[in-house]
Amino acid sequence: QEQPVTAEPQDVVPETEPLLVVWAAFSAVIGGGYLCLSQYVGENYKLRAERETVESIDTLKKTDFVDPETEYRKTVEILRKQNPDNDYNMKRIPRPKYDEEMGGHDGSSSQIERVLALGQRRLFPRRRSRRQRQWSLTRVTRGASLLGERVDSVVVKELKSQRAKELRALMAELRIRFNTKLEDELFQRASGVELEVPGSVRRSGLSGVVLQLLDLPEERSESVAFDFLIGGELLRGDLLSFCEGKGLGTETAVDVEYVLRRSKLEAEEQNVHLDEYVCSIDTHVGQEGPIHAAGMYDGTVKFMRGSNVVGLLRINENPVKCVRWTPNGNIVCASGSGIVSIYSVDFSGGFTTKCLLTGAGPCGQSLECVECVPEGDRIASGSFSGGLYVFETSREANDTLLEIRDVKRQKAKTQGPIAAVPSRELEGHSSTVSSLLWLGERGLVSASWDGTVCLWNVDAAERLRMMPISGKAAMNISAREDLIAAACTDGAVRLLDLRLEEAMKVQTLARAHSRMASAVAWRPDGQYELASAGYDSAVKIWDIRAVSKPLFKRTEAHGADGKATCLRWANASQLLSGGADGNVKMYSFGRLSN
Repeated sequence: QEQPVTAEPQDVVPETEPLLVVWAAFSAVIGGGYLCLSQYVGENYKLRAERETVESIDTLKKTDFVDPETEYRKTVEILRKQNPDNDYNMKRIPRPKYDEEMGGHDGSSSQIERVLALGQRRLFPRRRSRRQRQWSLTRVTRGASLLGERVDSVVVKELKSQRAKELRALMAELRIRFNTKLEDELFQRASGVELEVPGSVRRSGLSGVVLQLLDLPEERSESVAFDFLIGGELLRGDLLSFCEGKGLGTETAVDVEYVLRRSKLEAEEQNVHLDEYVCSIDTHVGQEGPIHAAGMYDGTVKFMRGSNVVGLLRINENPVKCVRWTPNGNIVCASGSGIVSIYSVDFSGGFTTKCLLTGAGPCGQSLECVECVPEGDRIASGSFSGGLYVFETSREANDTLLEIRDVKRQKAKTQGPIAAVPSRELEGHSSTVSSLLWLGERGLVSASWDGTVCLWNVDAAERLRMMPISGKAAMNISAREDLIAAACTDGAVRLLDLRLEEAMKVQTLARAHSRMASAVAWRPDGQYELASAGYDSAVKIWDIRAVSKPLFKRTEAHGADGKATCLRWANASQLLSGGADGNVKMYSFGRLSN
């Protein structure tokens, strides 16, 4: 009997259409690529956001914040410049809170905390999604933490270094010896005393030591304080650091000279408006008091007595670059037309002038400066081309020069103004001669835009010395004995000592002005006070023994965007400055003592 055949059950695979297989594979590829691309873009965006945050906070940290309100506005301006396409709404950025008792910000101690305290929205645009805002918060937090670690490490190093210096100065002891040049016998009791003091002692501490040694009466000791000179400079900072900075050894006693401390300078200010650019100013003290003359850009010279304009003299249509009074009360003018002239001025019966002399250089170029000798019989002028011309002021000397040069004149003009011709021409400068000074027996000193100061023997028409000034053009010079101060185009004031063989630069007021320094003037009868003016509109008075801070300062003497162009001491207690705003400022000080 045949057995029945049975088949085991098998999986049945349904037939699949090829189109569905292709679609599924395509979808898988697209989905995977999208996920990878999203993750890549997201990570790059986060990294870029963190980097931008660190840069933004770095920029904020480097900004010199003055107070929270100024910080708030500067931050918004920085962010607007970095992202000009974003819409920053200042009203929605929270303003800083003030703590009246603390006098400043509400407890924020670091730059990062101060930035974050103003609100996280400050760093980001107003229109953002929830996810973008979350990323913004993440990048602020990460950026702040990164910058905080970096700042903390720098601060710790600085604090450790500063603390080490303080500890070293505190542990060190220096032996000092007091001396003084004060004439009062009460102040001489401490002279010659030697004692040991901590290296960390400062001016106030030494002042207390001297007061104890002097044992002054109580009513007088309360109003007396002292400054201290070490190596010709006033002590600033702790004693050990100051001595090390000057290269003084601490093995032997250090000589310390004590002088009376100067009180803060305060000035009474007057203003005279002259309606035109002031090129130069000078003062003459006559029988009726001081009279001031100002050379103007419109070709006139204006005369002032106090704050009142009492006369006007028109020279020509060109600027009057420089004016100087002669010892006998005549006014000397150097003009942009290349003419030098002398006028007599009379204020007794009103205001009258008379031309006494006119002269011109051979090249006919603008004369930038003029100076007369104390005897009044000779004047010197410097030209734009770099020439130096010396004129004689007497009629006889000029007639002799004209005869020698075979120049014929009409007899009718012999009683008129003297027609002066240069008696000497000095060559040595390659650019404009900007300032001149007579130094008595030493001769004539000139400053030029070629960056040099020269000393001349006028009688021999010979240059004795040429002194470079660090390659910077000199705009103006002033002399006190053998020390010459030069105002330079880089804003610095440089001092030259003629007693040195090479006339090396002995000191530099490197940051006297933020723009070009235009004028300098030593105070009459003063040993250490030097006034300066600059194109940053500032007028300052310096003590050359301590140049870190001026004794007196007017930062905007001639307007916020103005220029202080000239400077002159009327006497030991009054300073005049002229500016491009057409004003002459008069500063009257109290008693200035050394």
